[in-house]
Order: sequence, then structure tokens, then C-alpha cells
Amino acid sequence: MAQVERRVSESVRVVLEKGGFARRKIAAELGFQPTVFDRWINGTRPFPLKELISTTEYLGLHTDYFFGDYLLDCWYAPKDKSERVRDFLCYTRTEGFRMYSDKLVSMLLEEGKQLRSLYETGVYLDEKGLCEEAEYFYTLVIDNERDRLAEHLALSYYRRFMIVRDWDMDYAFEAATKLSEHIRTLPEDVMFEAYTNIMTVFYVLDKWDHLKKYGEEARTLMERASTRNINLYAKCLSYLGFAYRNKKEFDKALDAHMLCGELGATFKVWDELNTCVVLLEADDHGKLNELIELIHRFPMEAINHLEHVFQALLKNRDFLQIEKIISEFHPIILELFEKTDPYNLKRAIRIRLFIAESHIHFANYTAAKSILQTALNLARKKKLFNLYDDCMRVFWLLEDIESKKFCAGCKKDIQEDVRGLATNHHHYPFA
Repeated sequence: MAQVERRVSESVRVVLEKGGFARRKIAAELGFQPTVFDRWINGTRPFPLKELISTTEYLGLHTDYFFGDYLLDCWYAPKDKSERVRDFLCYTRTEGFRMYSDKLVSMLLEEGKQLRSLYETGVYLDEKGLCEEAEYFYTLVIDNERDRLAEHLALSYYRRFMIVRDWDMDYAFEAATKLSEHIRTLPEDVMFEAYTNIMTVFYVLDKWDHLKKYGEEARTLMERASTRNINLYAKCLSYLGFAYRNKKEFDKALDAHMLCGELGATFKVWDELNTCVVLLEADDHGKLNELIELIHRFPMEAINHLEHVFQALLKNRDFLQIEKIISEFHPIILELFEKTDPYNLKRAIRIRLFIAESHIHFANYTAAKSILQTALNLARKKKLFNLYDDCMRVFWLLEDIESKKFCAGCKKDIQEDVRGLATNHHHYPFA
């Protein structure tokens, strides 16, 4: 082991001796302690990657001059192998030396015993914000791990899901369903977090049967857990309430929101607001004024409930009140429009549609077209096909206005968009 660990050391020492380089001078100019540098050169301590690169470039050599030796030193390292493999994979993968990362990956896959190193590499890149590179390593684990109960396999599914859900929702849905097959293998705290994030995707996509199923499953598990994360439990109950409401199971929805309200003062506000929404959906029209009053009292919660207010006002054709609400909550609406996460993106698109309908009513056609195009582009980019259909429905309303030329142009644009979606809509393969 010790001899193999000296591969880089021996190679560096040969270059120094041939070039007549003085060790102490190199150490001083690179900021290394002379005694430590001697240990690296003599092979009594492994050469760190960062310092090896500095030394290589000081010697006037290509950055990867010693990488072949370093790769083997990593592979046969008697200790800290996982950390050294991770660092080498990260550097070579992201800095243009993929031939080395590819070779090391092949060695790991052939051995089949170090796949956790690939997962840890993904985590390191993930935390650096290099999502596409991280997803590559998570997928390697998913495609090659034979132990289907391995915790790092479940974690790879979860972390990949968290990356791709921000790319587009078509991909996110497939990632969520694959994750659900491994979710019970996750550590308990991560498992409950995963459940709520899966439910977010189902909520955004209006997959109410899925949301109900996973909401009930998560609720049961959370209630049986030795310790309970109140915030995750409250989110679970809220999502479950949304599913029941959209399935017209209003009593169950009210019970879920009431149970949420018993968890604390903040969640009591959630209960009051969501109860109004449920009763509105159940045709208790008197709850609209109460909901408007509540979002005035709790403006921080308005961002989550303005869509319900607009929807009820549009149903009543109360366009003057819509304009009033738009004016009163203009800063909050702008704040919502800046958010990019799936949960808030859905709300932002829906509110744009409601505002566009109000613009159409007041013959503000240019403003309507502008906001509709933004909503359409967002829905298309994220592959939110349920919302894309709603965008087109509002576009068709423009046929009823007097400007036939404007309508014809919109119709042509929409037809082209639909053809493009039909061509590009596809499913992503998963292991």
C-alpha cells in the first residue's frame, strides 16, 4: 500500500531532480511548510490534490501531468479513500479533465463496492450549486446500485428529484413516482421531508388522486413516528386538505385543516384561511368576504390565497373588486411573480390568468396579451400542461373582443405553440 501511495511522490521527485529544482524554494514560493512538502515528496504523506496542482503548474507542466498517478494513489489509498476519490472526481469532472473522472467512475462501477463515493460526489457538487453535474452522479448510483435497499440509493433518488423538479414538471413527476418506490428507505427525518416535496409536485400538477394517496400515507407515518416535525406535519395536513377539497370530500378537508389549526397559532391562521376556501368551493358564497378580510388581517398569507379570491370574484363577475384587490395587494403580487419554485409558480401563473381576464373585461387588450404570453411561456417552459391548457382557454376569450386582427394573431401563435408541445412532449427514462 505504502509503495503504491508513493506513485505521485516518486513522479514529482523525478521531475524536481531532473530540473534541478530546490524543494525549499518551491515550498517558500507556494506557501508550503518545508517539512510538510518534504513528506509529500518523500511519500510519507499523500500529496493533496490542490497542492499537487499548484506544484505542477509551478514546474511549468500541464495541470494533469501527474493525474494518472494520482488516480491510482486515490484508488489504493489505505485511508480517506472516499474523500480523495470524491475530490478527484469533482475536480476532473468540472475542470475539463473528464477522461480521468470517466476512468475512475468505470473502476468504481466495475468494483461495485464504492458507489457511495459517487453519491457523496453528487452531494458535494449539489451543495456547490453544480446541479447538472450532481444529477449525473446520482443517476450513476441509481443505474448501478444492485442493493435496492441501500440508503445512498434512496438518497440519490431524493436528491435527483429535488434537482429535476425545478427543470420541468414532466420530469419531476416521473422522478417523484420513482422516488416513492424507495422513500421508506430514507432516514426518517428525510423521509417526511421527501413526502411533502413529492406532494408539492402532485399539487402543482393537479394530481389529486396521487396527492390524496401520498398525503394519507405520510400522515399515518408522521402520527406513528417517535418524534414529529410540526412544520412538515402541518404541510402534510394542508396538502391533504387540498386533495380532499378538489375531490369534493369537503368534510374530510375541513377535518384536516382543523387538525392543522390545533398545532399552534401560525397553523390556526392556515386553518381559518383554508376553511374559507373549502366552504367557498362548497358554494358557501358568504365566505368570500371573510376570506378577503382574512388576507387583509394576515397579509403575509395573502400570497397563498389571492388566487382563490380572484377565482371566486371572477365566478361572480365582480371585476371592479378584482381591480381593487390588484391595487391593494400589488406589492405582494409582484413578490409572488418573482418566485420560481413549483409551488409558487403555479399560483403566479393562475393569478396572471385571472388578471388577464379582468384586463379583457375592461378592454385592456394589450395588457391582457402581455400577461398571457408571460403565463404561457412559464407554463410551457416548466411543462405545466394543466396550466398551459388554462392559458389557451383565456386566449380564446380574446376572440370575443372587437379587434379581430389581434385575435387572429393570437390564434396563430397558439396553434404554433400547440404543435411545438405535441412534438416536444416526451417522457424521460428512469431506471
